[in-house]
Amino acid sequence: MIKHTLLAGTALAAALTLAACGDDSSKPAPPPTPVTPANSGSNAKIRSDAAKIQADKLLADTAQYIKDNKWELADAGIKQLEQMKPNLPPEYGPKVDDLRKAYDAAKAMKMPKM
Repeated sequence: MIKHTLLAGTALAAALTLAACGDDSSKPAPPPTPVTPANSGSNAKIRSDAAKIQADKLLADTAQYIKDNKWELADAGIKQLEQMKPNLPPEYGPKVDDLRKAYDAAKAMKMPKM
């Protein structure tokens, strides 16, 4: 009986200790930072620059894959570029379209590896 009382007392003490540890879940979360033109423009520019860098690399790599007759890699690169097109500047659209045409023509001819 003493063991049960001691155990119950220990459990009660542990529960009270945990409750007093400073659980802040009852406090409301701070409001999110509002998006203003001052802080949204710089983030958009960074994302745009990163997308252009990635697109330029993909364009170069995919062109090389076409020259090397690496059809699966070239097709994957073109598909990724086509998905990125809406987020890229307008001048990238014709570049992606031209690459797709070059891929289709090269694959149709099955150009020998140079």
